[in-house]
Amino acid sequence: MNVVLVLHREKMKNVRIMVRLKSRGLKQRVMFLLEKDRGREAFELMLKRAEIADYLPPGRKPVQKPSLVLMEDLL
Repeated sequence: MNVVLVLHREKMKNVRIMVRLKSRGLKQRVMFLLEKDRGREAFELMLKRAEIADYLPPGRKPVQKPSLVLMEDLL
């Protein structure tokens, strides 16, 4: 499962990172947290445990279509 994480726009100048959730347990944990409206925890978990697949500078589109996009500003 591929997820795009958009970091704080003001502080990080719209930095976007594509992460890959490989383990089934991590995917389940993230989905559980999102269903319970605990997006901040899911975001932090992905920053710590997910495998970074790509860095997306402004204007560049991801090579693979992400399953999910999380914006830190909205959490």
